[in-house]
Amino acid sequence: MVSNNMGKHTRLYQLFEYLIREDHNYVIDELAEQFGVSSRTIRYDLDEIEEFISNFELKMLRKPNWGVSIRGTPEEKVRAYRIFERFYLSRHFLPTNKRQYLLLYWLFQQKEPVLITELADFLEVSYSTARNDLDQVEEWLKHYDLQLVRKRNYGVKIEGEEIDIRHGMAALISETSKNGEMISILNRINERENASSRLEKGYHMQLKRMLGEVSLEPIERAVRFAEKDLSFKFTDDAFTGLIFHIAFAISRLLAGQDITIEKERLALLKEQKEFSTAQAMAGMLEVGFGVRIPEDELGFITLHLVGAKLRENHNYRVVTDDPLTTLTSAMIRVVENYLKVDLSDDADLFEGLLLHLKATINRFLFDLPIKNPLLDEIKNHYYDIFRAAGLAAKILQSEVNREITEDAVGYIALHFGAALERRNYLQKNARVVVVCASGLGTANLLIGRLENEFKELEITGNMSVTELVNEDRLLEKTDFIISTVPLDLPGYDVIEVNPFLPENDISKIRGHLKKYYRQGDAGERNVRSFSLNQAQKAVTFDPDEIFDKLVPFLKEDCKAMARQLLRDHYSQEGAVSSERGMNLLDLLSPDLIEITGEDDLTWKEAIRVGGGILLEQGYIRQEYVEKMIEIVEKNGPYVVIAPHVCFTHASPKDGVVTPGISLVVFQKGVAFNHEFDPVYYLFTLAPIDNHSHMSALADIIEVLNDERLMEGLKQAEDVQEIILRVQRRLSGRE
Repeated sequence: MVSNNMGKHTRLYQLFEYLIREDHNYVIDELAEQFGVSSRTIRYDLDEIEEFISNFELKMLRKPNWGVSIRGTPEEKVRAYRIFERFYLSRHFLPTNKRQYLLLYWLFQQKEPVLITELADFLEVSYSTARNDLDQVEEWLKHYDLQLVRKRNYGVKIEGEEIDIRHGMAALISETSKNGEMISILNRINERENASSRLEKGYHMQLKRMLGEVSLEPIERAVRFAEKDLSFKFTDDAFTGLIFHIAFAISRLLAGQDITIEKERLALLKEQKEFSTAQAMAGMLEVGFGVRIPEDELGFITLHLVGAKLRENHNYRVVTDDPLTTLTSAMIRVVENYLKVDLSDDADLFEGLLLHLKATINRFLFDLPIKNPLLDEIKNHYYDIFRAAGLAAKILQSEVNREITEDAVGYIALHFGAALERRNYLQKNARVVVVCASGLGTANLLIGRLENEFKELEITGNMSVTELVNEDRLLEKTDFIISTVPLDLPGYDVIEVNPFLPENDISKIRGHLKKYYRQGDAGERNVRSFSLNQAQKAVTFDPDEIFDKLVPFLKEDCKAMARQLLRDHYSQEGAVSSERGMNLLDLLSPDLIEITGEDDLTWKEAIRVGGGILLEQGYIRQEYVEKMIEIVEKNGPYVVIAPHVCFTHASPKDGVVTPGISLVVFQKGVAFNHEFDPVYYLFTLAPIDNHSHMSALADIIEVLNDERLMEGLKQAEDVQEIILRVQRRLSGRE
């Protein structure tokens, strides 16, 4: 048996020597026995060797029951061998993170368990190193609700729900590609881009293996059809992500691994307009791949059409009675209070955040994972903003009935970071276009940084890579392009930067600007001042004033009724506004507060205590209390929104009679099986609609962020002391 040491003479190196030295056919089973590995491992090795020799005038012959052989001239064989030897004898061991990603690629390909010895051999590391790498792989898989099954005499295998496996495969591609690289990967797999081939166990090769025989071009045509059918443009990341999601679906279907979606969720998906688009796409794919796409798979495609991040080319029309506008305003208010800034006149922030929240809520609604590749950079560059966004996200958390992950908070923080970067306006002299593949949040962040750092820049547009193709007229008037992704545009100056614009990128742009400095009047910035709250304040009506103007036109017996109708009408209209909506002190009266020293309560009993206060006084019906418990049983303890603070509620339709909020202070604490245990403060909300309580929720976020106040509430001796402390805090005196 050939020595299988892990030094210079690797198995692959020895196998290549065997094949290259003469025109002899080697049977794969015999090679497997010779090297002490499985036939499958030898076949993978041969795939790598075949890719390498494709750069030479050599050919690998592989025939069943005959074997394998490399054919070509002796001179070409010698040339290939020298290059091969130079590469392999100088190669280094793979870094830990790359080994772990390669393990994930390998494991996602396997239908059967793989022995750890095979994995160690694949990575060319020791058995113990492979085991340590698997520990990290196991942790990674947990983020996608997947398990790594590891048993003696069984091997290693990824297990989980089919939908989670697909999300995990897609996340693996996203994490192992650099920002904006997905278009390039797509082109390489479709062989539209020549890349220098190296004989290495790289991600590109492993991705091709994971996809099997699935060609991406028919899928790309189907996705382009979806853009036309739905009349919107995907971002570059969403475009390529959708292609790979569907490719995995086809690959898994061909392997007999179809998906199952809950009946309720499938029914919801079938109501979406994207479902009919998915049906048309499925017809195209069935013809292209010769596979039947069942209804649950149509739901999966719809899921990703709905969840794909859209690039809107028009302004969102703000409707003041839209609950989402109220949610957006409340989140902005929380950030303003935390950072002590005024963002009320920033239209871009309001509209951009509102659009983002629409997409985010859709992703939560359909259980689509949110992965933020910029998370670490956001936390490092914008620590305070990230903290503020995390507090604001508690409002969103209460609305979607589940935990808001740090990845989702990171995207929210980008919008606020961009708003703060925009606060300083500088004049501009050079015309530039900004190109970004990661969506509006990242583009706005970069634009804000550019505007803050360079008075010489006039940003004439921002777009994705795919949109550049049709923007010749805009580019003709552009001095240069600033891009977060690699671009090859002959005839145009392109500066590639990090979206956070570190100092080296700033210096790079300053040096470039010297070529484009020109005299002349810089146009003044057109600041669009918009604030939902300001608009609502500006348009106010006094029903009695209107009544006085109508009196001359009313009959005497109709006047009393007319006055009452006007008062009722404007009272209801006023409830729409988050500014004029019910705040915490409007809803939290002394008779809705309780202090208890009881201990050993379960979380269910605690919810019943909070709900019981509202039930006893007629704010809710019994079914509302049971619904709150049912929601937590289904979605977990997401109701614990901060250390020691719990906020529970259900839907208005679940038994709310009149709006109110109760507060129970558990002096001994209650365990909710959450990292923020024990819970000392439990707020229970009875909302009358989907928006009028947002102001009260923003008040609660402000209160819970004051540690001194919260500790004081726990030590309070009576209800009046609690009310007084909250009043002082919300009026700015504490």
